[in-house]
Amino acid sequence: DLAQKHIAGCSNVANGKQLLLASMAADGVNRHAMPHSTWRRQTIRYANHARNELCQAVESVQESFGAPFQSPKTAQVEAFHDESPVVLKDISFLSFGSASSPASSPSRGSAKIPALEPLLQLDRYKKAAMIMHEAMFLRTFKGMPESVACWNAYCFFHKIEPWASSSIWILLVLTVFETPLWCHDKLLEDPGGCPAADSSDFFLSGVPYVPIPMGVLLEYVILCLLFTRFVAHATVFGLLQTHSDKTSREILVIEAVLIAATFVDASVYVVNLSSNAKVKFRLAPFFRLGLAAISLEAVRSNLDTFYRALLAISKVALLFGYTVCLFAFVSSSTLDDISHLNAFGIPVNAGFETFPDALYTSFATLTTAILPDSVLPSYTDSRAYLLLWLPFIFVGAVILKQVIMSAVYSDYARNAKRRLSEGLANRKHGIEVAFDLMKSSELVSKDGCHTSAVKFNDFEQMVDVLDMLTRISVDRAFLNVLFEALDDDRNGVLSADEFEEFCDVLQFEFKITRRDSYFRRCVAGTCSERVLTCLTENGRSDTNLGHRTRYPGSLLDIFMNTILTLNVCFVVLEVSYDLNRLSEPSWFALADVFFSFVYILECGLKLLNWSFEEYWHYTENRFDLATSIVLAMSGIAYLHLHLSSELLRDANSLRLLRLLKAIKHVRAYKRACAVISQTLASCRDVMQLNILVVLSWSVAGVQLLGGQLVELNPRLQGKDLAYFDSKYQAFNFNDVPSGMVTLFMWTLGDWNDPLAAACVETAEPESFQRVAIWIFLISYYIASPLLSYNVFSAFSIDVYCTVDTLVQKEEEEGRFCEVEHNLIKIQADMAQEGLVLHIQESPELAKLHIHSAVFET
Repeated sequence: DLAQKHIAGCSNVANGKQLLLASMAADGVNRHAMPHSTWRRQTIRYANHARNELCQAVESVQESFGAPFQSPKTAQVEAFHDESPVVLKDISFLSFGSASSPASSPSRGSAKIPALEPLLQLDRYKKAAMIMHEAMFLRTFKGMPESVACWNAYCFFHKIEPWASSSIWILLVLTVFETPLWCHDKLLEDPGGCPAADSSDFFLSGVPYVPIPMGVLLEYVILCLLFTRFVAHATVFGLLQTHSDKTSREILVIEAVLIAATFVDASVYVVNLSSNAKVKFRLAPFFRLGLAAISLEAVRSNLDTFYRALLAISKVALLFGYTVCLFAFVSSSTLDDISHLNAFGIPVNAGFETFPDALYTSFATLTTAILPDSVLPSYTDSRAYLLLWLPFIFVGAVILKQVIMSAVYSDYARNAKRRLSEGLANRKHGIEVAFDLMKSSELVSKDGCHTSAVKFNDFEQMVDVLDMLTRISVDRAFLNVLFEALDDDRNGVLSADEFEEFCDVLQFEFKITRRDSYFRRCVAGTCSERVLTCLTENGRSDTNLGHRTRYPGSLLDIFMNTILTLNVCFVVLEVSYDLNRLSEPSWFALADVFFSFVYILECGLKLLNWSFEEYWHYTENRFDLATSIVLAMSGIAYLHLHLSSELLRDANSLRLLRLLKAIKHVRAYKRACAVISQTLASCRDVMQLNILVVLSWSVAGVQLLGGQLVELNPRLQGKDLAYFDSKYQAFNFNDVPSGMVTLFMWTLGDWNDPLAAACVETAEPESFQRVAIWIFLISYYIASPLLSYNVFSAFSIDVYCTVDTLVQKEEEEGRFCEVEHNLIKIQADMAQEGLVLHIQESPELAKLHIHSAVFET
């Protein structure tokens, strides 16, 4: 019945068009809100899909009744149950573009296919697109997707996935700017404020807090979106039977529990605030961090790697702890009865009065945070105590601690290499499967032997389908050019090796801009064009690739760099007059006005020579235009609105940032900037993990110690604490931003003894809160200085050395990728037509190449 309705609905041209528009409406395509070129491309794509499904339906139904399949132009199919025949009239309106019809392809076998099977099975283009999409992210299917339901669920999941990932980061940002619980505002009275901010005894970050009603509402909206993502994820998992090796039933269960628990916690929070009940603790921030760890694949992979590293160093860590306990026992037994003062009036047994005190002093000593202060009381009294201290410090701080840090990174690198090797193997396998699906039955000759290949029509249709899953910066007009770039031997088809390069090229970002401005095209061949060229271009005779290759070293560039240097000298002179309280000459104001307007000249001449889209493509030009407009407006305000000269001088200081741009012309500085930027981009995942570690413990710190580290606290009054003597009150846990700054400083110094001592003293001795504070402090020391920050430091050094080698190789040998060589040839061809093709690797692809070089995979 479904096949009969599907065929009968396309019995004429009008109904066929309705089917096409209905299919587009089902996928959310609004043709009236789209540019003409985009509308045409989408129309072609949907028309081809509708035509292919229609032809498959006709073929299968006729084969089931023993009738031969006729041309797609006319096809007559007898209806079921001896009803009158249904005639499929001209359906050529569905033949758009250059897509080939399944009807004209070779027969796929003589076996009879059930009438409904083509309507429920995936065609090879969708299968290949799904597999290629997984390969791009180093994943693979454990089983081949077969049904249309798999495709629909997979598409929906990957459409909602970017929104869900962004919403998780929004939840984490909300955690940072939420009103601290210890402030305890009511739900509708003074929302988002903190009464303690009005007191000089409490130091807060000063950031604005999200009003409580707005925060709760935002949390509910995001939870609804995450629940939708979970349903889509579970659907894909059920249809594809673990659609990739990154998903398991356990992950889905944990994700569902976290979403439900966050919703319950938010509801309880609202009920308590509405009834004016005091809320001392919330689990929602920790649930949000759990959602980030489960839902964000990069974070989950890094957490798994760190967990494995923690298990690997457990034996060394136990030895480290045993060393601390042994020294604490020996030192406390030796010094507990020695209560006299040394030459400076300090008790000889300071820090070793009891075993718990000795345990803390021994641990803090091995972190080197209190060295040499912990040694001085006993060492000053008798140099013989050095025989007790030196073996402990050497074994603990010099050997064991360094072994732990080295083992952490070694195990992290080993697991990261294993994970990357598995991902690259998945990628290679996925590309091979996609090639087998897309290859033509006809063999082609390559290097003297016959091999399989992919034709352009099949390549084109697969890219159309893949565009539904991920953003590809290639339109149909450029697709033929891209195919030629991939076709190294120029035989019109892609071999297996050429097809493998296609996976990389899909992750390139392409943009085509018109090179010359409208003014330049109007004055072409005149004296004005020659003058403009002389001013704005450097006279190179190679291919004209626009602003990037023509402007550096031009007369205008040299002139503006000279002006910039004079501007810097003038600002330094102004600051010198200001610092020495000297009266400024009258010409200073004229110089300020001059430097406010001169930079508009550069922007104007550039826009006269190059088109705005070519000019705007470069970030440095955007910055130049924005700051030049600000400076010009400040100059006009100074002349006509009597703006103060101080404000005009501050505005001119913006141009000092251009000094960095001028320095970039120095080869060594340019290379260093490229290496550092690529290093930071490649270490992004490890940096994210460090940020999440600091955020997690900051949230716990606010709930444990929020509003406690003040001199007004009765538990801290009358105690001699270095925290107050050193004026450390600004480092606290009164809100999440303050906690993050405090813990970041803690990470850089390994351990902060004054802060740790003050935190411990906020709780009663032998209370559960004091135990919780100790767990909080020591677990952060393990998680951040020993693990995450240690890995980031070592990994960034490895990445920096690798990137430096790659950049040096590229400078010496040029581009070494064959695809990029071919694209450069195409750039030259397009330049002859006045167009500039901008080519750039995506951040993910660049990171993959760098990681492969770091781990030698």
